[in-house]
Amino acid sequence: KIVFIDTWDNAILLAEKEVIRLYNKENPDGKVKTINQAYGGFNRGQKRAAELLNNMIDRLQNVGVKVDVIMHVKNKSIVDVTTEKEYDQLTADASQTYFNAIKMNFDVIAVGYIDREIVTQKTGRKDIKNNDITKQTVKSETRKIKFRDTGYAIDAGGRLKYIVEEVPFEADEFINAITDALKKEAERR
Repeated sequence: KIVFIDTWDNAILLAEKEVIRLYNKENPDGKVKTINQAYGGFNRGQKRAAELLNNMIDRLQNVGVKVDVIMHVKNKSIVDVTTEKEYDQLTADASQTYFNAIKMNFDVIAVGYIDREIVTQKTGRKDIKNNDITKQTVKSETRKIKFRDTGYAIDAGGRLKYIVEEVPFEADEFINAITDALKKEAERR
């Protein structure tokens, strides 16, 4: 048996409402309205919500129900601590507190994305300085699933050591990638 949580973003909202309810029940004289006010702030309310979500997953798995999570994604700007240069990363559309909580408990963190080849084309027009005006156009696009990204542009990963980096976005390809990685793990033990 398996349960898909679609989407994790909605589960987070429910967990935050529950944290606020629990906090207000424990503190009837100091009620709060937001997750940031619960349990003294400083991300403590969010950490409590992440605990509730992980406890829910644990309870389901303890009775034999596998849990998988679907999340939305977003671009996030990150500053490299060594070079101080900024780069973009495709990651979960959830705060790092919630994403880290889920990353710790799952063997596979895969990201579905569209890989586009973008080319610069001349428009045939000139600007006021007589330079060619160009535009960016999509030459091709391919749907893919990324399991591991060595370039850190996509926040994917997990515990499966022998999983391929990416596959086409197709059910059979996804299943084969997971199955092959698990078989290789078993052979190495």
